[in-house]
Amino acid sequence: MIGAAQRRLGGERLASGAGCFVADVRTPGMLDAVVLRSRHAHARIARIDAARALALPGVRAVLTTRDVPETAVIPNRVPAPDGTARYLQPAIARGVVRYVGEPIALVVADDRYIAADALGLMDVEYEPLTVCASVEAALAPGAPRLFPATDSNNVAVIRMRVGDADRAIAQASLVIRERFTYPRQMGCALETRGLVAVPPAVTGGELHLLGSTKCIHINRGILAPMFELPIGGLRLTEVDVGGGFGNRGELYPEDILIPLAALKLGRPVRFIEDRAESLLATNHARELANAVEIGFDRDGAIVAIRSIMHADIGAYVRTAGLVPAEFGASLLPGPYRVPNYSCDLWSVVTNKTPVGTLRSPGRPECNFVRERLLDTAAARLGIDPAEIRRRNLIRADEMPYDVGTTSFGVNTVYDSGDFPGLFATLLTRLDYDGARAEQKRLVARGIRRGIGLAVYVEKTGLGPFETAQLEARADGRITVDTGASSMGPGLETVLAQIVGDALGLPAERFDVRHADTAAVESGVGTYGSRATVTAGNAAHMAAAKLL
Repeated sequence: MIGAAQRRLGGERLASGAGCFVADVRTPGMLDAVVLRSRHAHARIARIDAARALALPGVRAVLTTRDVPETAVIPNRVPAPDGTARYLQPAIARGVVRYVGEPIALVVADDRYIAADALGLMDVEYEPLTVCASVEAALAPGAPRLFPATDSNNVAVIRMRVGDADRAIAQASLVIRERFTYPRQMGCALETRGLVAVPPAVTGGELHLLGSTKCIHINRGILAPMFELPIGGLRLTEVDVGGGFGNRGELYPEDILIPLAALKLGRPVRFIEDRAESLLATNHARELANAVEIGFDRDGAIVAIRSIMHADIGAYVRTAGLVPAEFGASLLPGPYRVPNYSCDLWSVVTNKTPVGTLRSPGRPECNFVRERLLDTAAARLGIDPAEIRRRNLIRADEMPYDVGTTSFGVNTVYDSGDFPGLFATLLTRLDYDGARAEQKRLVARGIRRGIGLAVYVEKTGLGPFETAQLEARADGRITVDTGASSMGPGLETVLAQIVGDALGLPAERFDVRHADTAAVESGVGTYGSRATVTAGNAAHMAAAKLL
């Protein structure tokens, strides 16, 4: 069954409009919430007056800093350097706003329209502060400290050293020096963020959050203490998800504010982000400058890379905000032998939307830099761009290959692979020699055609584990639950194929459900291209036990 064409499970339901996304969730007595967001990139909040908003018929509550515990701070989801906690984001701005779109109040009303009208009745007085809109401004002498308790807007310098890059660069036959900038981006899924919080009944029960995704078990462990609940008193359920791209499913201020509002009012509360506020509030990504040097010997072999990276991480360190640049720094050597490597990574706060993970975080930034340098070196040395790559690719007999770098305490080791063989296959399929010959013929006619090459290593299948649970039902169908999330690419179909192959049953016999902490007690989630590898293997192991 694996490898065979398979109709997507649940595809008809989604194509017919019968899906259940967050905006489709309905519960009795549900209220709607909207967020009052800062209009300033950097300002002191002098006063917030909600009296006029609260007087509007249909408005049920306005939450400000007085209603949100000071412990409600979005933590790092991954290991981070010492001192990082000073730059974390509170669930609601406390005295100072640091980016346009930062939450300063939450309005809850009978419907979204009333709540939106109430936003216009909120009276807020700001005292504007100097804005650091770039890394250069944030690091300039005399620049204001975005966080008074710190001594710098640079959160941390992460250093990576392999061999002696300084000496190798000094002795290299050719040294190329460049400065590359990568622009700020964000992932725009078809569905914006949303959440429905259903409070426990007066007789007891659980706080139920519908609309969580990506890593719901991790988020449950973070959120439960904030609400003073035991782990079992908080349930997170994923419904249909209209795209993830890395920024969906991370913890945001609304993931704390909406449950607090539901607990305060004793009624379900729904939040649906509109597209304009999504562009302001959902994690941005990738903004980075790289001042880099690469050295070669006379034969075009890389002898060293030396780099200083400045990552603009926005106003706060939020969940996995330091992940992309550190991944990029550790993978800048790529699939090539780089005997000497030096990198200093600066992660700098500015008055912009905080950054986070986005589709292969860190890799496009470093791959662009490295491959551009190789093309430049090929031109300088008079070597074909394919040939200079071929001379530097790590060979199969060198595997496993330790790059010498680390990211988040884990060594960068390529366990296997035949990089030259794969590259040769690419050139054969492209008919590279024929393409170059045609390129020359076209130039003679005044037509320019480019041929681009890029080789990179992708980091996938991240651990540490995943969970799968199978249940054979009396009607002959089998239910599959997992801790991995399904954010649109079709994980349900993949798991059904894997389990079906193990049990000798067609994929249509399986009901693969969205992640739910009530169905699976532990899990890690979906990110880093890990779900098929980890959840797939877990499901296959569970199928063996079922037999």
